[in-house]
Amino acid sequence: MTITAPAAPPAEDAATRAATDALIARAQELAPTLRARAADAEALRHMPKDLIPEVESLITALVPKKWGGQGLGIRALAEVARELAHGDASMAWTIAFLMDHSWLVCRMSMECQEELFADRNYVLAAAPLSPAGHAERVEGGFKVWGTFRYASCAWNSDWTTATAPVEENGEQVPYIFLLPISDVELNDDWKMSGMSATGSSSVTLDGVFVSDKYSLLWEDFISHDRHGGVSHVESFFRYPVYASLPNMMTGIALGCAEATVEIIRDQFQSSTASFGALRRVDFPLSRARWGEALQKVRTAQLLWRETISQSIEKSEAGALWSLEEIGQIELDHVTIVRLAQEAITILCTSMGSSMYQTSNALQRYRRDIDVLASHALMDQDTTMERSTRLILGMGYGPTDPPFLGSLYKEDDKKNDNAEAGNR
Repeated sequence: MTITAPAAPPAEDAATRAATDALIARAQELAPTLRARAADAEALRHMPKDLIPEVESLITALVPKKWGGQGLGIRALAEVARELAHGDASMAWTIAFLMDHSWLVCRMSMECQEELFADRNYVLAAAPLSPAGHAERVEGGFKVWGTFRYASCAWNSDWTTATAPVEENGEQVPYIFLLPISDVELNDDWKMSGMSATGSSSVTLDGVFVSDKYSLLWEDFISHDRHGGVSHVESFFRYPVYASLPNMMTGIALGCAEATVEIIRDQFQSSTASFGALRRVDFPLSRARWGEALQKVRTAQLLWRETISQSIEKSEAGALWSLEEIGQIELDHVTIVRLAQEAITILCTSMGSSMYQTSNALQRYRRDIDVLASHALMDQDTTMERSTRLILGMGYGPTDPPFLGSLYKEDDKKNDNAEAGNR
């Protein structure tokens, strides 16, 4: 069932392709370990900390070579996340976010980066990005207050970000701050039925001081060329912030669905129905369900490859994204997750009650995909409505988050219909 990696884009040279493929192979090797430790992780509600040494080679993937990293890009992140999800979705999420966050912190000042990477070639960081609380400018930096939600992998991290508005000239101007996890209160409030081992707790800051070099204007942080990462030779550091994140998240959803198809194919021969009288594989409807799910997964695979290729091609060219293009790729991402969710649901409803045993990975995949699909970027109701509106040329509406276009390096000149969409 496993498909080959997408064809390398023109910007990926032979050395990068080989390094990326080696990283994917390492993720495939790790998947069985993650599946074997999944119950432990759920009990902890975060990835066991003793697994960090096992995944160090993955976490360095997106770190620039200047700091001893591998200097890879979107394909490495997305493909590794997908392969790890064949083992466990929550730990795939944790590891992939640690990879992504080692890239994100390289958008801070070079002085900040020099300190972060002084002792090792990766950073363990959580990165809640949604603005909350407030901050005040003080001598040498800022003081920050507030509770910041969804700090995925916080329990495996040494650092965390916080995004808060600062009053400047009568306006609320958002800044992003990076600070040691030891300076915040890590709230034990991630108690979920699915994706329960991501450790996505909230963090609370009570007047914590953050120096200027660990602070950055939010609009510079999400820009493609006004942050500390632009000095690195790797072009990936001039990509929009969210050129990578949705491809990684959809890769995890896809990996969950692929794993479910594979598990049920293996269990078909031994699973029985009608009080043990017949094998599950002997039921025509069960086989038809499996075939339907397989085709949904294959469709999701094709769409996923396309979104990765488009993200790389647009970003490598430094091209602006029209609103229609933003809408289409957002719709594609939601569709991939929805197809994965539908495939898992179809398969799990054809396997009887045995799949709900806690020792069976299938019940975990079903819980995990439902929670993953509820993520703000993958929420069907809100994202599909917005993305379809953008594709139809109706622009952003008054209830849309104001920063969305900036995350994709939006072409403001092609936003002529936005005012009409606000009416």
